[in-house]
Amino acid sequence: MEKPQRHPLEYDEEPLPLLLRPLSWVLYAICAALVPVKIVLLAVVGCVGVVLSDLLPRRRAGAPLQLVIRCGMALFGVWPGCLRVVDLRTAEDYETPAPIVALAPHCGMLEGFFAAYYFWARAVVVAGVRGGTARWSSPGGPVAPQVMAPYVKIPLVRSMAKGNDAIVVKLKRHDAPASPGQVAPADGERAKPSGGAREAILAHANAYAGGQPCFLLPEGTTHNGKQLLTYFTGAFGPGAPIQPVVVAYPHRYLDAASFCGGLPAHLLRQLLSLYVRMEVTVLPVYRPSDDEKADAALYAANVRGAMAAAASLPLSTYGAKQLNEEYYGKKPKPPDG
Repeated sequence: MEKPQRHPLEYDEEPLPLLLRPLSWVLYAICAALVPVKIVLLAVVGCVGVVLSDLLPRRRAGAPLQLVIRCGMALFGVWPGCLRVVDLRTAEDYETPAPIVALAPHCGMLEGFFAAYYFWARAVVVAGVRGGTARWSSPGGPVAPQVMAPYVKIPLVRSMAKGNDAIVVKLKRHDAPASPGQVAPADGERAKPSGGAREAILAHANAYAGGQPCFLLPEGTTHNGKQLLTYFTGAFGPGAPIQPVVVAYPHRYLDAASFCGGLPAHLLRQLLSLYVRMEVTVLPVYRPSDDEKADAALYAANVRGAMAAAASLPLSTYGAKQLNEEYYGKKPKPPDG
């Protein structure tokens, strides 16, 4: 009998055998003692990233900041030897790379770290301008990130977004003038982060001539990674080639990589883990047909199907909106399957 799928917001863990529990207490005690050390080292790594992103020109910041990001991944459990990458790209994919990297399933913060480390891909940040707490400066003034929250609270994430030339999206409700480094969405969608992001992605794809791609997490929310949620269509609207990347975190008793609750719990699970195994498959670039270029929903569904097949994951009927509604207090529905 086929095992039913877990709810996407339920941690995928097996009960620890009784005989292993005493050993687990010892290991948790050791890991708990190391948490302050890891926090200090993460702060140091984040500060180094901020300094490098301030001092180095962006064309030279890539390799040093990629090393900083890899160190951050290690402190969150992905030590050397725990990251396995299978790259299936063809010679054509290297000669004409895709402007957009799409990663799924979206379990937590590590997918974004990997995209920046492996592809030196740019994040898409919806930002307030000349208001709030400034995090870094752009041509239009101080930038206070609003999306990438809650991750942007982490210094390492802020330095990554700043150093790798994150794509800044300006919303209509901010009164600062648009600048060459910012994208002003169309009037009907400007006040919506999703509308602004679509405009930013389109501008990036149209201007792309090699170099840094941008990375997107098309599911739009985190879950346990045991299925693929429905995709938002923003990454597929430009009709440009997509670089699909499938991510998995093999584990048995502790699901340390999934963000199924609050940020503190997510960070604590990773900091209390001896290690986190991360397996990444970089698929060949998906180049859309004429029909897919004309229909973003069709394009998104086909890429999602290809990624699900490569990862041997079922397709869920859940989307980000439904999961968020359930998380914030509405009664959960039975899981798929």
